[in-house]
Amino acid sequence: MRANASRHTAPLLGLALIALLAACLPDPGFDERDHVKTPRILAVLADKPELAPGESATMSVLFADPRGGGRPVRFRWSACVGLESLGGGGPGFSGAQFGMMEAPPGCGDPGARLTLGEGETAVLAAPPAAQIDLLVAQFRARVGEAIPVEFIEKLLDEVGIQITVQVEALTPGDAGDVTLITGFKRVFVSRRAERGTNPPRPRFAIGEDGVVSAYAAGSAGFDCASESGAPIEVRAGATVALRPDPTPDIPDDDADDEPWAGDPMCTDTDPVTECYGVLDPQGFFARKPENAFYTWNVTGGTLAEGTTSRPTRDNEWTAPTTPGEVTMWVVTRDGHGGTSACRTTITVR
Repeated sequence: MRANASRHTAPLLGLALIALLAACLPDPGFDERDHVKTPRILAVLADKPELAPGESATMSVLFADPRGGGRPVRFRWSACVGLESLGGGGPGFSGAQFGMMEAPPGCGDPGARLTLGEGETAVLAAPPAAQIDLLVAQFRARVGEAIPVEFIEKLLDEVGIQITVQVEALTPGDAGDVTLITGFKRVFVSRRAERGTNPPRPRFAIGEDGVVSAYAAGSAGFDCASESGAPIEVRAGATVALRPDPTPDIPDDDADDEPWAGDPMCTDTDPVTECYGVLDPQGFFARKPENAFYTWNVTGGTLAEGTTSRPTRDNEWTAPTTPGEVTMWVVTRDGHGGTSACRTTITVR
């Protein structure tokens, strides 16, 4: 059975392995990636990272520009819904940002590219069941009868397909619009009864200087506020610990006591990570737990790590020696399309 399953699923597995490699490689094209010195798309979010056929999600973009509001920026959105969606994805489906040195993922069939409009948000409508059936029929016409219908049905029920969403940050130039940066996001479409959700919105402590939270009064959109209501102030040149706390109702939550890390059978109740279906390299369906990780970015000072992951999720930041204001961003990703993010301003005194 193992050899037969591998043979039947080879076309799908080839694409899935490409996606896996893309997800493991670091985002190209950036030195000191945690330090925002150029325009950056730090995250692309979907309010529903996994959709039922025909369901819609609102997409939003977390954009960082060292110039602040010093230049006009607009965003243009598109999506690719083609045969590439059926293999578990392709390069860029990890949601990674691509730099100028890396070719972004394309849409193999230009007719499969959908225009989603312009603005800081966009609405993505997942293909309805009839369109998914058409994609499956086109795929089977290409590969013949090598992949049984039952296998594809199980793929849709337990794993799903992926859609690539692209957002471009544009600014006016002398000869027309100039693309500052392009970001990509994967959104899943499945018939799973329990579809994936985004992790809780960020909350993190900055040493002993205060706690910043997306749940605090005054928070809005991507902006997090101080829970005390007082500005976060850090002494110039000081090194402070950064500790994400994903469970705002349990302030003393300890990363070391979270059960997911030792629970490959997906029986945990961790508030950040969920379980999802996968197609393993041998062609068998399985379930695996998500693995939350945190991406940190700043406009000044130095971070010990650009990315931390649970259970060793803490980080350190050394403030610049010159007083002023520093913007800090933290993005939580669950490894299966779910994302949450916030930014805050720290006063260095």
